[in-house]
Amino acid sequence: MKKLFLLIMSGCAALSSTAQSQNIPFAPKANNVAKEAVVERNLIYKDAPLYKMGTANKTTAGGKRWYSQYDLVNNYIPGNQILDANDFLIPIWFDSTVRQRFNTGLGTVNFSSVYQTIDPFANKTYNDAVFAGNIVINPAWNNYTIDSVMVTGAYIKMKARPTSVVDTLVLSVIPMDNITYYIPKTNATYGSKISNYTSKDTVWAFAPVNVDSVNRAAFPPTGGTRAYWKVPLTDADRDTVTSTGSVTVRNWTFALPSSLSIPFGQRFSVTATFKSGDTWTKNVDSVTNFHRFMPLFSQVASGSYMPYYRDVYGDRSMSGLMFSTDSSQYSPSLFIEIYNSSTYDKEFVAIGGYVNCPTCFILDVSKLAENISEVNAFPNPTQTALNIKFSLKEATETKVNITNAIGQVVMTQDMGNVSNGTATFQVENLANGVYFYTVDANGQRSTNRFVINH
Repeated sequence: MKKLFLLIMSGCAALSSTAQSQNIPFAPKANNVAKEAVVERNLIYKDAPLYKMGTANKTTAGGKRWYSQYDLVNNYIPGNQILDANDFLIPIWFDSTVRQRFNTGLGTVNFSSVYQTIDPFANKTYNDAVFAGNIVINPAWNNYTIDSVMVTGAYIKMKARPTSVVDTLVLSVIPMDNITYYIPKTNATYGSKISNYTSKDTVWAFAPVNVDSVNRAAFPPTGGTRAYWKVPLTDADRDTVTSTGSVTVRNWTFALPSSLSIPFGQRFSVTATFKSGDTWTKNVDSVTNFHRFMPLFSQVASGSYMPYYRDVYGDRSMSGLMFSTDSSQYSPSLFIEIYNSSTYDKEFVAIGGYVNCPTCFILDVSKLAENISEVNAFPNPTQTALNIKFSLKEATETKVNITNAIGQVVMTQDMGNVSNGTATFQVENLANGVYFYTVDANGQRSTNRFVINH
């Protein structure tokens, strides 16, 4: 059963104001079509729930938590539960010379790698009341680290293969900047299809993953700040397909070689690629003859377009795959579905990241800004004056405060019983540095950062 939730409305406007939109229509190659493969659907789940995202950290500040788009959609967005009947596994293979079984016979393996972008702060649902007691990452000032990743799927053992074969799962974590790509609704080819998902231009992914060819097919990156490591998969990790065709699905948790620091305001992506240690005959043997790793995918409803939450929840998280026939980029699952049809079923891949943020505040249900619909401060940075504009759903007694970096209130204005207004502060006598402004609407607060630079 889905959990009902309240949405935090504050802290989301700043993200969209810093993003740089690039109009890049989706024009996939003709061979980038997800052909109907023979996939594993008779699954046995060894770990449930898949991600323990709701595990509260009852500290006064700081803490750790999982972020998983798959789990978020499945458990915390009303009316969008991912049913087991829609779960399935597909092989990812780094070399397209091994074949894959399709309904029409052997053909090129579709996918070589998977990725998931996580948006831990603009996505309002991650910071909803249902996660009370967990950390809340503020994009304006909270740096954080990624300690571990989780990939859900099956590592299948074939008894006929030599015991000396050692396979590898190659993982990476990539900090994501604020560059976004979108299809405009006016696009002649795809604009009419966007209405199936959203009433606005469709944000689809972030530049570093989708144009990062050096992460293809398990090859290490040549530059940039990211984590990249290989995990040998042992014989003890494998599961054998049963006589009835059942496959065991497990959670695979892998610690980074060292924690990866993510600067404030940036999201992150996790990629996973399987690399076989076996040998095969090119263009003849099928992946089903060998040990293989198969990530878990699913969809909300069979034969319908994937839910897209940008309008309602501010969600810019996105699953994606890399086609074996085009190793230059990952393709977001939303765009692959637009290119194919509503029958595309690889909407969500079960990958997550474990975040550590010692400086983050803890989500306090009593302080949710339910009544605050908009807060904006300008100019930012400022030299002489700061204007703080706010809108409330209902009129209430409202104060606007400015605090310094150590939490001291240095200026305040009582706005009275209002539903909207603008508080103007003359800040020319304050020292240069980082400050915070807070709109307090009868105990409900929205706080963000600004800079004074004379």
